[in-house]
Amino acid sequence: MPKTGKCAICGQRKQLSYDHIPPKCCGNNGESYYISFTPEYLGNGLRMTKRKHSQNGIKFQTICSECNNGLGGKYDEDLGAFRQFVIDAINGRKPEKGFDLNNVIKAVVGHLLAASEFDSSLPARAMRDYYFDKNEKLLDKYSLLVCFYPYQNSIFILKNYVPMVFGINDPMPEGMLSSFYFFPFAFILCDKQKLPFGNDLFETLRIPSQLKFMLNDWGRKFPTWPAIVDNNHAFIASAAGKDSVFKN
Repeated sequence: MPKTGKCAICGQRKQLSYDHIPPKCCGNNGESYYISFTPEYLGNGLRMTKRKHSQNGIKFQTICSECNNGLGGKYDEDLGAFRQFVIDAINGRKPEKGFDLNNVIKAVVGHLLAASEFDSSLPARAMRDYYFDKNEKLLDKYSLLVCFYPYQNSIFILKNYVPMVFGINDPMPEGMLSSFYFFPFAFILCDKQKLPFGNDLFETLRIPSQLKFMLNDWGRKFPTWPAIVDNNHAFIASAAGKDSVFKN
């Protein structure tokens, strides 16, 4: 159905279109059953939560057609090439196609913005400014962490949440996070970190270095780590959490 609202990327009030998150070129193009990562899910668990159905991948009606076409036309091809490059590398095959890292980052930033209704938080403002080439403060104040994500059938998207740990030693990124996971990537946008967690694509863009994807990066972590709730973990989510999804 036609829907009018504030575009989550450009901020203009327009008719909104559907954006596949992740894009179709990253495997999000088939029949999907998914749940909203909400208090209902946290309280009842996956088996007790009613799944939503999509015949053509997970998508959000949050951005205007112009931004959707720009995101898909300018940046998604490189994100798809990056995905295939890493899949080939971890399977011992010689990657056939390269990618532009700046375009990969723009694609991730654009889809993170599109993963909720218009977001006025400080990280979202910095993301918009970077996406539209207004400034590069995003690179100075934030990290875009990426490591290997082994769950081939899972997609997880949750914006603007703060994880907490009680009584155990479970190091995790500090501050407010936004997570965007699909095989083989776990992307986490967060404040600049004191300790490394995988590759920081912002730093790699500024100072080119080799990206490393270790197959044990995720270890025994749950598919939605660090957004987990048990006797030792909790998290606080913002209003953007209502737009989150988890496909498993």
